[in-house]
Amino acid sequence: MSRNEGVVSVLRRWRPRKLCLGELATAARHSLPITALVFNDAALSLIDVKQQQRGFKANGVRYPGINFADIAEGANWRSYRVNNPRELQMSLKKAMKGTTPALIDVTVDAAGYRAQLEAVRDAPISATNNSKEKHWYIGLQGHFFSRFIRFKVGDTAMVERFPVLLAGGLGTRLWPLSREIYPKQLMSISGKGSLLQQAAGRAIKIAPPEQVITVTTEAHYRPIRDQLVDVDPALGENILIEPEGRNTAAAIAISAFYAEDRANDAVLLVTPADHAIEDEATVSQAFEGAIYVASLNRLVTFGIRPTRAETDFGYIRQGQKIEATEGAFEVKSFIEKPDHMSAERMIADTDVYWNSGMFVFSANTILHEINRFEPEIFATSRNAFEQRVIEKNITRFTSKDYAKIPSLPIDKAVMERSNKVALIPIDLGWSDVGSWQKLWEISPQDENGVAVTGDVMVEGCRDSLLRSEGRLLACVGLENLAVVETADAVLVANKNSDQGIREIVKRLSALRRPEATRHLNEKRPWGSFKVLMENPGFKIKELVINVGGRLSLQSHQHRTEHWVVVSGKARVTRGDEVEFLSSNQSTYIPANVRHRLENAGPNVLRVIEVQCGNYLGEDDIERHDDVHGRVTNDIN
Repeated sequence: MSRNEGVVSVLRRWRPRKLCLGELATAARHSLPITALVFNDAALSLIDVKQQQRGFKANGVRYPGINFADIAEGANWRSYRVNNPRELQMSLKKAMKGTTPALIDVTVDAAGYRAQLEAVRDAPISATNNSKEKHWYIGLQGHFFSRFIRFKVGDTAMVERFPVLLAGGLGTRLWPLSREIYPKQLMSISGKGSLLQQAAGRAIKIAPPEQVITVTTEAHYRPIRDQLVDVDPALGENILIEPEGRNTAAAIAISAFYAEDRANDAVLLVTPADHAIEDEATVSQAFEGAIYVASLNRLVTFGIRPTRAETDFGYIRQGQKIEATEGAFEVKSFIEKPDHMSAERMIADTDVYWNSGMFVFSANTILHEINRFEPEIFATSRNAFEQRVIEKNITRFTSKDYAKIPSLPIDKAVMERSNKVALIPIDLGWSDVGSWQKLWEISPQDENGVAVTGDVMVEGCRDSLLRSEGRLLACVGLENLAVVETADAVLVANKNSDQGIREIVKRLSALRRPEATRHLNEKRPWGSFKVLMENPGFKIKELVINVGGRLSLQSHQHRTEHWVVVSGKARVTRGDEVEFLSSNQSTYIPANVRHRLENAGPNVLRVIEVQCGNYLGEDDIERHDDVHGRVTNDIN
C-alpha cells in the first residue's frame, strides 16, 4: 500500500450513549446523531476499532468511558478504497450523501499518532508534503461547528514501546554450563553480565525499564528475576510466568494482550534473551527504524547477513523495497533450516538472510494476524490472559488454561503466512550462542584459534574452546574440541557435536541425574547454597543467608536435617519452638516437622546443613509460608 492509498470507514448515524472526548462531549450532551470517521494515517490504512478498557487518550489527555467495541458492533460500517486526496474527497462526499454529519470521531493508532482538534470553517481535504512528514486535512460541516483533524505521519516519539524478552529457552547444547533450571540466558560469557542482563540493558536504552516485559517459565522465574533487578529494580515488575513453555506464538500473544492492557498504542520489540550482540548502538537504531515500519501495519523481522553455511538457522529471501520506508523490504520467502549443500548455495546470493528471531510490530497488528491464521492460539491465549493471577506484581497463568494454547513458533503460526511481513537487514555482530562452536566463534582467540576462560594451561592446542569454572584445566595437543569444566561435570567433545551433547543430556535426565538439571551452587531469594558432597543416604550443603534473609517455613517428607552455624547468628523455628544459634552451635530437624532458618544478625549467616534420608531431591519440600511468594512445591 502506498503512502497515498488508504481505506476510509464511515459509521452512519450512531447515537452515542456516553462520549467524553473533548469537544465531542457537546454532541453527547445534545444526543446528536454522529457520523464517525476513523482514519489511520500510517500509510492511510483501516484502523481496528476495539474496546479500550483503560479509556481513550488524545492530545495527551485521557478520557475514560469510550467503548469502541459497542460502536463497532452496533453500527453498519462501509469501506471506500482511495488512492489520492481528490479521490478521498469524492468518496467522502458520496458516503455522506443523504446524511448530516455532526462531528468526526478521533482515534489514536497503534504507532502513537495523535489526532488534534481545532475549530475551523470548511477545511478542505488536502495533503502537504514536507520531507518525511505528511499532513492530511479532513473537514466536514457539522450542526454547530466544523472540525479540523490533522494526522502526522512519521512521528514515533510518542509510541508506547514494550520490549519483550523471551527468556524460556533451555540451551541444552551448552551443557554442562547450561542446565535445565539454569539455562544459557543466565550464563555470563563475556564478563559483561549474563546474556539476559545484556538483553535487558539493550531494552532499557529503547524504553523505560517499567515497560520491559519478560516471559519465562515457573522453573526459571527466580534466577531470571534476580538477574533482572540487578540491572534495574523496575525490570522485576513485568515478568509473565508460563506454567510451561508453549513456544513463541503463545509467549508473544500473551505479551501483546499484556501491553494492550496498559496502552492503546503499544508496539512490541521482541528479542530472545539468550542472543549475543556486539554492536549495541546499531540495535537501538534498527529498532527505531522498525517502529516506523511497524506503524504501517507491518510485522517487522530482522535479517542477518550470513557469514557461513549454517544449517541450524532459518533463512529469509528478500523481496521488493517497501515504498515510503528506509531499508525495509517485502519477504519473498521463508526457508526452513537447510542441508549444508543448500546453505552453501544460498549464502552466495545477496538477497538471503538468517532469520534472527527479533521482531517489531504493534500489539494490535500481531494479535490481528494471530487471530487471522491461528484463531485457536488467539482465543486460548486471550482466555489464559483473562484468567491470569496477579499477586505482588507477579503475573502467572493457570496450568489448565495455558496448556490449551497450541504450541507453535511465531514464524510457523504467522510470519511465514502473512502478507504484512517486512524485512529489515541489519549487521550488528549477532550470534544465537546456540552451541560451543558458536560460542567459540564470538570469543577472543589466540593466534592458534584457542579461546580460554578461567584457570586453564594450554600446550600445543588449536581451534578449541577451553573453559574452567573452578579447578585447573590442563590441555595438551587438542584440536577442534570444546573442553568445559564445572564443579560436578566435565565435557570433552568436538565443538560441532551438538546432537551428541543433546543425547548425553537426555540420558542424564532419564537417569534422574542432578547434573542434567542444576548446578552445585545455586542462588535463592534469601542467599545461596552449595552442595559440598553427595552420596547415597546423605548430602552436605553450605548455606549462605544474606542479612535479613529468611527461608520459607517448610517441611520434608523423606529427610532429616542437621544445621551447624559456622558464622553469624541464626533464628531457628522448629515446630512450635524458636531458638537462636551462634557460631559452633547446632540443631536437628526431624522429618515432617515445620521449620525455618533466618539470619538474625548484622552479618552474613553461614550454616553447614547435613541431610540424611532415602530421597534427597530438591523437590522434597512443602512450603507453608513464604515471604518470597513461591508456590508450595517450588524447588527454587
